[in-house]
Amino acid sequence: MDAGTDGGPVEMVGLCEACTLDAECGITALCGPLSGGDRVCLKRCTFEFNDCPRGFECANYGPLDFESVCLPVGEVCCVDEDADGYGVGASCLGPDCNDADADRNPGAPELCDGADQDCDEAVDEMFVDCDQQRCEAVGSGTFQETGDSGCEAGACVDPMPVDCGLYTCELGADEGDFCGDGCAPEGTDDDALCVPAAHCEEGGCVMDEPNGSACDEDSDCESNYCDNGFCCGMGATCCAEDMDCPGYPGEGTVCDTPADCDGSRGVVQCNDTTYECETLSGVDDDTACDDSVLADDCGTFRDIYCDGSADQPRPRCPSSCTTDAECDDNAHCDAGFCFPDLPGGEACDEASDCISGYCGNGFCCDSGDCCRTATDCPGSYGSPAECDDARACAGTRDAAVCIDNQCRTEFDVADDSACTSSIVADECGFYPAVRCTGGVDQTSPMCATSCSGDAECDDAAHCDGGVCVADLPDGEACDEASDCISSYCGNGFCCDSGDCCSRDSDCPASYGEPSVCAIPSQCQGQRRDPVCNPGTSRCETGGLVDDDSGCAGIEANSCGLFPAVDCTAMTSQPTDQAGLCASSCTMDGDCDPGAFCNGSGLCEAEGDPGDPCTASNQCSGSLQCVDGVCCSSACTGTCEACNVPGSEGTCSAVPDGEDPAGECGGVGCGSYFDGFGGDVCYEKADAPASAVSCNGARACQTAADVCPAQGRGDARLACDATCEEPRAATCTGTSVGVCDALDLGNQTCGLGICERTVPVCVSGSPNTCSPGTPSTESCNDIDDDCDGIPDNNLPGDGFENNDSCGEVVELTSVDTDGSSAARSDSASATLFPNGDVDYYRVHVDESGGADCITTCVDNERSTLEVTLTVPSGAGSYRLCGVRTTCTNVDSTSDCITVSGGNDGTITFRGRSRCCSGVFCNSDNSEDFYLRVEGIASPAYECASYRLDYVGDEAC
Repeated sequence: MDAGTDGGPVEMVGLCEACTLDAECGITALCGPLSGGDRVCLKRCTFEFNDCPRGFECANYGPLDFESVCLPVGEVCCVDEDADGYGVGASCLGPDCNDADADRNPGAPELCDGADQDCDEAVDEMFVDCDQQRCEAVGSGTFQETGDSGCEAGACVDPMPVDCGLYTCELGADEGDFCGDGCAPEGTDDDALCVPAAHCEEGGCVMDEPNGSACDEDSDCESNYCDNGFCCGMGATCCAEDMDCPGYPGEGTVCDTPADCDGSRGVVQCNDTTYECETLSGVDDDTACDDSVLADDCGTFRDIYCDGSADQPRPRCPSSCTTDAECDDNAHCDAGFCFPDLPGGEACDEASDCISGYCGNGFCCDSGDCCRTATDCPGSYGSPAECDDARACAGTRDAAVCIDNQCRTEFDVADDSACTSSIVADECGFYPAVRCTGGVDQTSPMCATSCSGDAECDDAAHCDGGVCVADLPDGEACDEASDCISSYCGNGFCCDSGDCCSRDSDCPASYGEPSVCAIPSQCQGQRRDPVCNPGTSRCETGGLVDDDSGCAGIEANSCGLFPAVDCTAMTSQPTDQAGLCASSCTMDGDCDPGAFCNGSGLCEAEGDPGDPCTASNQCSGSLQCVDGVCCSSACTGTCEACNVPGSEGTCSAVPDGEDPAGECGGVGCGSYFDGFGGDVCYEKADAPASAVSCNGARACQTAADVCPAQGRGDARLACDATCEEPRAATCTGTSVGVCDALDLGNQTCGLGICERTVPVCVSGSPNTCSPGTPSTESCNDIDDDCDGIPDNNLPGDGFENNDSCGEVVELTSVDTDGSSAARSDSASATLFPNGDVDYYRVHVDESGGADCITTCVDNERSTLEVTLTVPSGAGSYRLCGVRTTCTNVDSTSDCITVSGGNDGTITFRGRSRCCSGVFCNSDNSEDFYLRVEGIASPAYECASYRLDYVGDEAC
């Protein structure tokens, strides 16, 4: 034991810390280079004691004269007891705030738990274990978005979630971190981006429609069934009102009960409760239940459909199977029954049992050996534990895991059980060795780090300051004599006497002599340094060495007009100091006072008055460089210069007619005129600077001096070529040009009621003729809409359009018997100029029974007497009539022609009715079709024509 009162506590060795000298590393380490070139403190060690930290080994290191030092195993020199990459040393990721806990270091992720993982003395900041922005399903068919979670009192706290409304998460279902805001990301509506109760319509989610609402696909409906353009129950013909049903109005067929393939035929209507088409008092007819009608989806068996025959039995689902083809696509036949295909992880005996179409190791999955849990996997997916790090008593094994229902191997699972007590974890240097225990989860065994006596240290060491250390040879660092083999410690090192040392830098400065300047003109000097005698490890004064720093501040060369060269404090300076003189310059500061840097880059003496110059810095004293010479004043007045011949250096007036400095600018000649050129009055051109000079009296020439001699310039005034002419004796000298207005009469524009007449010129400018505003065309022989054609584009009367059989107008019906009012009526209408033709239908109703009570020798019929009155001013109109069918009215010979201002009458006879017994009592009601058209020019008239018609019957 050596812990006398002369020795204080031993300082911890800075293993792997950057250094330049051994003294920086303490008494138990050396400063040496690593393979990368960095110099760090390397701890001394003893092979037999293996006294190196975890991750290091004791070796004789060549760069340190084969001294025994602790070298890192690998390329990283870092004292790191918890193996997290952080610790002490230049190669560490950084310092560690807790080298016994691998989960606490500056690079560890911060957790929300009230503790500091990343060693910044702050807790729960930038935490990574709380939920981030997310979107998820809630309840049945709804979704919500939740922002990043916060951390309060060491616990994660979620913000208030936001309901996604009719949308799923942004990628469909619960995929994505945000609520969706559209449902057509690629331009096509996608219902999968809406909740089940909604569908995608024009890029947005809207609620599904109830029964009876319009639809274009099944997903639009709450019932998930769209037929005939409307929503209703599955398999029916859907509708919103009666007219939507096929066959309406009248008789049709309806599939009333799709599940039974049961239908009916009769008058169709729309059920206002179910919104399904049905028949009233219909008879059995199953033809509407065709092969598009689903009768039953039959669970996992194949769907069955109706066949469209008139009398169908109720379809029956199968109850057994022999092959997978008899089952739905997502089911399979097993033991004579269709079962749903199995998801991953379910037990199977063949590939067809599985949704994935693959069965392996007795379970369903995508490929390989399938599993439900890791215990289902073969033993080949694992391996026995191995002791990977004897120093840390740490080992690993490969373990079987079940991921996505597939057997896989998780490599390097922590398992220390192979690190048994037979393994020495650490020789512990000068302390007793430590061993592993064989446990599954072991901590690194720790060596003793202190002592109270020599008995607690190895034989080659002693207890000093509470730790075991080796006795030191000469040249090793020490703090007391007992540390040294020589029993002498001087100047912090071991030797036999005097100031001890390990290297030159350990010796006090008193052993050296400062630099002395031996040759001032060459800045050369010498000094003596302290040295460490390697044989005795004692300090001595060394021989002369070059050191020029003693010449600092001495002038070595004056360098002419350039600044002088002085010696510096550098330890090594060139002998050719004259060669350091500047030979060129870039600014005046590069020259001595009274000199300047000229354009050739040389220092030159400053000039006197009248001497040439290019800048004021080239002139002596207060002289200024003006007009290329050194001048006694600034000479800034107009038309004056400092280089006038005979007066160089003195400011003088520039002679008349000269302007060497170009001071006189151009003169504007806008008030002088050059005469008319056609209809345009021109100014004199402005006098350019080249035409203006000094007048010899320190001033420039004026406009009156130079403008009369200038040529034609810009146009000042232009008379209108149509409505104006130039006035003589103007636009000359300083007289402005004048234009006189002309009178050119009137002009006319527009058609019909829009026609207008205005003057051609007004106040010397062309006048615009604007037509009047057109009005709606009416039938009045006037062009109201100003298109040049009277009475075209007319709006028509109340009967338009009735210009074809398909658009025939129904007139009031009349009776065959009764009062005159019941038997007659009238109508008025107009034939328009565009080839108008009018069609009418008149129903004659037999209201008084048969008039001819005879046998079948004679028959009875209805008649219609029609009088056509044609308005004055028209040409001729023709009236034609026919019974029963409108299309025949175009070819009938039953017509009359009536000229303008007259009327004409014609009687049309109905069909003869045959008696069916002794008496003629058949119903003689009849429809008559009339056609009115113009046939002689003018074939129209704005005034209305009149039709008077009377019903009757005859035998």
